[in-house]
Amino acid sequence: MWRAQVVVWGKLRDALQVGFELPDDAELASDLVGPRYSYSPKQQLELEPKDMMLSRGLASPDQPMPWR
Repeated sequence: MWRAQVVVWGKLRDALQVGFELPDDAELASDLVGPRYSYSPKQQLELEPKDMMLSRGLASPDQPMPWR
């Protein structure tokens, strides 16, 4: 499941770069910008684990993705 989430976030990032627009929703925006990301040695996108987000004082993302 976690890898699937990373793939979806990567596709959303790509879509936003070419003009895809999200609904004007503060909670959704907060959920999308909260997690930090990095790249693995194989240049694969990696999202920050939920426990790391919690240690930084952020809540786990709750908002469903707009296409659900």
